[in-house]
Amino acid sequence: MFYPTNNFIDFLERMIIFHTFYQIIIFQILQQLNDIKKDMYHAILVIYKYLEIYNNDKQEYYANDIKNLIEKQLDHTLLNDNDVRKDYL
Repeated sequence: MFYPTNNFIDFLERMIIFHTFYQIIIFQILQQLNDIKKDMYHAILVIYKYLEIYNNDKQEYYANDIKNLIEKQLDHTLLNDNDVRKDYL
């Protein structure tokens, strides 16, 4: 319940508090988006490391693991960027 402001100081105090809450919420949302993007690129890096191991050993089970990981990342339920999906393809 909001009470009417009696003077300019009350109004200013309320505006500062609401602006502070707004900034905290925006900061948290942007931080989450950055973390999601970092995780997407970290997953690509892991695939590249698996590919490097496969190129050195040429074992069939490495190829199967890599294919399974790529299929999992290309699943429509994961919200990867289009650039990330192109890297997997």
